[in-house]
Amino acid sequence: MGDLWTIASAGRALRAGEISATELARACLDRIAAQEDRLHAFVTITAERALADAEHADAELRAGQDRGPLHGIPLALKDLVETRGIRTTAGSRVLADYVPEDDAQIALDLAAAGCVLLGKTNTHEFAWGVFTPPTRNPWDDARIAGGSSGGSAAAVAAGETVAAIGTDTGGSIRIPSACCGVSGFKPTYGRVSTRGIIPLSDSLDHAGPIARTAEDCALLMDAIALPEFRGTHAPHLNDALDGVRFRLLAGPWATLPTAQILATVRAAACILAPDATDYDAFAPFDIAQAFSDYRSIQAPEATEYHETRGWYPQRAERYTPATRDYLERAGQITAVKYVRAQLARQRMQQIWAQQCEAAQCDLFLAPTLPILPPTVVATEDPAQAQGLREALLRLTFPFNMLGVPALTVPCGFADGLPVGMQIIGRWGQDALVLRAGHAFQQRTDWHNSQPVTSDV
Repeated sequence: MGDLWTIASAGRALRAGEISATELARACLDRIAAQEDRLHAFVTITAERALADAEHADAELRAGQDRGPLHGIPLALKDLVETRGIRTTAGSRVLADYVPEDDAQIALDLAAAGCVLLGKTNTHEFAWGVFTPPTRNPWDDARIAGGSSGGSAAAVAAGETVAAIGTDTGGSIRIPSACCGVSGFKPTYGRVSTRGIIPLSDSLDHAGPIARTAEDCALLMDAIALPEFRGTHAPHLNDALDGVRFRLLAGPWATLPTAQILATVRAAACILAPDATDYDAFAPFDIAQAFSDYRSIQAPEATEYHETRGWYPQRAERYTPATRDYLERAGQITAVKYVRAQLARQRMQQIWAQQCEAAQCDLFLAPTLPILPPTVVATEDPAQAQGLREALLRLTFPFNMLGVPALTVPCGFADGLPVGMQIIGRWGQDALVLRAGHAFQQRTDWHNSQPVTSDV
């Protein structure tokens, strides 16, 4: 099969009459049927709903009613996003039979834009992890797809869906997107509503798009952002980057990646910003302490939610041992430690803004991950799992603490596996980050690479 569809290319084909929404939905469902036994990207496949949505989109388009760039586009939702009448498990046995009575705001927004819902994608249990079992990586099914939005990223990479929605508390959009060789965008904190999305940590959670391109991420953002930000992302994608100041994130934090990954990302950065110089924006921070503060915020917020809903400890036996252990240990974090971590986070945000000024920088470039996607066997080994979890989070979690926009784009390969580059902006500069990602993809072809498993 030829190139996989993007939102932009499928939209052009739909409006030119080269394909119908129904044909597009069927093509995705065929891919799902051919690959799911191996990839396990989906928890629930809504084939009947998808075909009904697609037929409705075709009828509207024939009648001249065009809802915009997403009209008739198949997509999937991470299984934390509540969907009326459709099971929402959060990747858990605790909610194995939960069927919400209402849609999350993001589901309503996408339906209003005319999207076709293919189903719900797998997530690490309650988004509390970065491996997302049993989902496998389309580039090598002996390796993880990353997490916690692993099902969303794997489904996009394998062409099972044109795009998907993920959530990101410490990297859970960017980590799997980098593992699977697709584009993933964490917006500025609060720019996309999380109402109706089962939370991991309210003050750190972000919802955002996973797609093949930065352009597609921008098109999705124009549908799911809060009303005051809609229409501000895609229209300026082709604006010149003249005057935009780039820096490469340097220092001990940025030397964590392997030599292969560092070389790949630096070569990619030279394509986008050949004059960018190194700057250690994290020099004033103790990153190990920042990671401890991150955990001291995330874990108590997660535990409070589970206790309030009556899931924990009442259904403790239905959690996996790892998540149950997280919940138990979170109870040992005192209120004083939580407040101190939130205050440290505020100081971190203030210092980061000062560092951007000192660096005279609009956008930073950095690796997304310090390592290649681990093997499933390695993540199942208790002696290795904790170290791998921390490694996968290490280059992404700071930007959840800061709340600033961060995009990962595929920028090359190492040992046959995709490598991702982060483009990080200042607070509220979402459109600029996406514009830089689009400019990079206009100059490169990594985003068009397809795993062998997608050729069905």
